[in-house]
Amino acid sequence: MEFIKYEIQKGDTLKSIAEKYDLDANEMKIFHNENCGITGIILNDDLPLHLKYILINKI
Repeated sequence: MEFIKYEIQKGDTLKSIAEKYDLDANEMKIFHNENCGITGIILNDDLPLHLKYILINKI
């Protein structure tokens, strides 16, 4: 499995990151949560303030 470790920029949202990679935001969140570890989990549609990276499935 290959993935992209995307560095979250100021103003990024889950939806805006998903749009950059032509992905569904919910599917991207599920992939990230399955592969990130407990402290990096995204619980809703907002990116946690402490999160610096999001893992994206490389298609």
